[in-house]
Amino acid sequence: MKVDIDQATLSTLISRTQGIVDRRSTVPMLANVLIDATEADRIAVSATDYDLYMQGSCDARVIKKGKVCINARDFNEIIKNLPSGMVTLAQDKAGSLAITTGSIQYKIHAAPPDDFPSLPNLEEVSYFQIDPSDILDIISHTIFAVASDDPRIFLNGAFVELQEDKHIRMVGTDGHRLAKIERSLEKVPKLDHSVIIPRKGLNEMTKLLGEGISEDEKVELGFSNTNAHLRRKGLSLIIRLIEGEFPDYKMVIPKASGNIATVPRRALIDALRRVSLLSVERTFGVKMKFSAGSMMIESSHPDKGESKEVLDVDYDKDKDELTVGFNAKFFLDALAVIESDDVKLELSDELSPCVVHPSDNEEYICVIMPVRVS
Repeated sequence: MKVDIDQATLSTLISRTQGIVDRRSTVPMLANVLIDATEADRIAVSATDYDLYMQGSCDARVIKKGKVCINARDFNEIIKNLPSGMVTLAQDKAGSLAITTGSIQYKIHAAPPDDFPSLPNLEEVSYFQIDPSDILDIISHTIFAVASDDPRIFLNGAFVELQEDKHIRMVGTDGHRLAKIERSLEKVPKLDHSVIIPRKGLNEMTKLLGEGISEDEKVELGFSNTNAHLRRKGLSLIIRLIEGEFPDYKMVIPKASGNIATVPRRALIDALRRVSLLSVERTFGVKMKFSAGSMMIESSHPDKGESKEVLDVDYDKDKDELTVGFNAKFFLDALAVIESDDVKLELSDELSPCVVHPSDNEEYICVIMPVRVS
């Protein structure tokens, strides 16, 4: 194999694989990337950890066709530190890869390309076009509530439903909070099976869609029986879905709440940040006390002291006073992705969860479970 390629283009291509490559795996091959130069004037770079498979391609001058498999981290560090300009990649008879630009030369050992895991079997996939900003928005509104390394494997991903009424719905929960968002789209195929996209896959989708996409560019999203598929120009990502039954999230969302407070979002964020400075670090617990026209937030720490702050809110004067303990961080995560000036906090009693959503719609809601705060 021998290829001439622009340094900046190659660096972008290789850097995208770094989140996929599994350096801690007991399978050494998963620390590598596969460079495929078997097409004229184009190369492809692939990486996988068995659960995710990414392949990106770009234009290049292919002098001699071939494939090479090399350590992803080393290759990325070398390429990103080269000066701008053309870079030559050349494989010798022993299989090593020479990297040359100007007076700079590297030679790195390579692995047999035939040992690199092959692309997953592509079952029938129903793709639909979606605006990249819509996917990013949907993920950002739910991923913070998705569990990490929970023994209940189905909680380590976000649940996705596609409805024939042109809706996409995503739900994430870690057992202590739940985030749900719905979005209307022009054309959505109905899914006849449950879909749980793992947290790592959602992170990689976010990275790939957050870079270098023009305003009018569309991407394609699709699902097969075992994988989620994301395609954009010159790039594809395949994510193995989590097997299992996602909990019935509708049972977690309160049907009705008798107490509703409308609160300025920015003021609530600032108050929670200030008051939680003296909360117990393990729980970030704060008490919220609702009374006619006001909301008091307070915290205490046995070794540090206590703090309280009162906000003017819209809370019915005819309602009873209500005091509930919550994890301040959970509230801050939910409020960070809401854009409206005001939010509604809906509660039933001291032992029930709080439903948080923008004051002007319920397209997005976050359900936060109460905690004991001394």
